[in-house]
Parts: sequence; structure tokens; C-alpha cells
Amino acid sequence: GGTLSVAELFEAVVQSYNKHGKELLIEKTPTHIFHVPYIRALFPDALIVHIVRDPRDVYPSFNGLLEKLGKRKRTVREFCVLWNYCIEMTRVQKIKTVRYEDLVQRPLEATNALLASTGMSVTALDEENYKQIVKPHEVWHANLGKKIIATNFGKYKTILSKEVIAEIEVLCLDGMRAFGYTPYENAERSFFVRIRGSFFWAIQKGLIYVSVLLAFFKRKIHNLFV
Repeated sequence: GGTLSVAELFEAVVQSYNKHGKELLIEKTPTHIFHVPYIRALFPDALIVHIVRDPRDVYPSFNGLLEKLGKRKRTVREFCVLWNYCIEMTRVQKIKTVRYEDLVQRPLEATNALLASTGMSVTALDEENYKQIVKPHEVWHANLGKKIIATNFGKYKTILSKEVIAEIEVLCLDGMRAFGYTPYENAERSFFVRIRGSFFWAIQKGLIYVSVLLAFFKRKIHNLFV
């Protein structure tokens, strides 16, 4: 009769899925990247995966979603701070990472590579599960029922201006290089512009580490009283 904890609630859902022959439960929420230590404390055996995508494609897509939700669009600089933070968290928290582009081009191969450590594998994608999740009133779920489009990347070249592309590349340069995203406007960028991007990222990285430490100590203090 008591209230279920978050961990108990998910365990109940997993057991219900198991009764129907389902071995794996996947819960996808992009903002989980900000709560990895908490999630690991609740589910120590969970496989946490971060899907990284070319920031030049993410920027117009992200702002498009915000517009549909009636929220304020983000500036290039605001977006780059967020993208860089997420990339840094995958490194700091040692999270498995897969490129969005690899997932849409080779979905089975990419999925099985992620599942290798679990002892499970898939031979076909069950698209029916995704179709059942679609809810007309939730715009962030609108595309789940659609088929995977293997060419759904690189659209930024026809959407964004060269100035915006160059700014994103400057501010996200380290992360882009780490995941194999080639700067489109690289030849047009001067030495001083690249230095500006590196300096900006160095400041960002310092702020990220400070925020992680503050979150760590905040939870430590919280645990003293609960």
C-alpha cells in the first residue's frame, strides 16, 4: 500500500514486460544526460547510451522543436554551450556513445554493437513498438512512427547560413573532431577565429567541471539528512 520508489516503479514495469516476452526496456529522455550519477545510483546495472549528432544538424532541429512547444529559440552560442556540455558529460561520466548518423545508416549494426556487453542482440527492428508510442498531442514523439530515413543528416547545408555554420564549428570544434564531424567551412576560418573557439571552450569546460563538483557535493549534503 506504500508509495513506490522510482527504482521499484521501473522494476515493476520491467517485470510486466518480461511476462510478454520482452527482454529489454529502453527509456529515452535527452535530459537524462544531466542526471547520470543519480540514474546510476538507482539502476547500477543499466546500460546508459548517449546519441551524439552533428551540432550543425541539431541546431535547426532543436529550435524547430522549441518553436512547436511554444518556447524561446536558442541563440547559436546558447545552443553550443548545451551541446558541448552534453559531449563533455559523456566523457566525464564514461557513457557509451553512438553517432546518430551511424544509427540511421546502419541501425542493426549500431544497435548490436551497443548491446554486445549485455549478451543480447537483435535481428530486426520492431517498428510496431515505436508506432504504439506515438501520441498526437506530444510533438516530441511525432516522428517515432515514421520509418528511419538513412539520409536524414547534412541538411544544415541548405538550412543554415555560412555565418551560422562557421560559428557552430568554431564553438563546437573539439567535440566535432572527437566524433568525426568535418568542419564544412574550415578553409575559410582564420587562425584567430580558431583560437577564439578554443578559448571559449576552455572557459566552458572549467564551468562544466565546477557544475559537476557542485552537483556532487549537493547530493552528498542531501544524503546526510535523508
